[in-house]
Amino acid sequence: MKNIGLVLIVMVFSVFGCKSPKEAVAELQSGKYDIVSINGEEIDDKAQVDINFNTEASRVTGSAGCNKYTASYTVENGMLEVKQAAVTKMSCMFMSIETQFLKAMSQVKSYKYKEDMILLLDENKNVILKGKK
Repeated sequence: MKNIGLVLIVMVFSVFGCKSPKEAVAELQSGKYDIVSINGEEIDDKAQVDINFNTEASRVTGSAGCNKYTASYTVENGMLEVKQAAVTKMSCMFMSIETQFLKAMSQVKSYKYKEDMILLLDENKNVILKGKK
């Protein structure tokens, strides 16, 4: 009877104790990144799209291509949510890039770092913005 109890305990720990450990989440760091791709497509360097995280103020600022933007964000356990951005209202030849960038920013749900890059991911963990330090 003791053996059956021991076997049951071992089985319970085997089933519930074998969860794979969560991947360590790197802390979001302040800094500026030049956006090099949106939804997997490289963008024109001349558009000068960038993102600058200020972790002390929980703000993100930068150039969306034509206009400057600023927004607040929240981050918790690797989950990142960028609030709606306030954007200046100038027009230029990179308006389509700017529109794509601002739309992608609103879809960001998490992030990860890879070498000197920040990868901003949507809810399905697809890379929607890639920025280079």
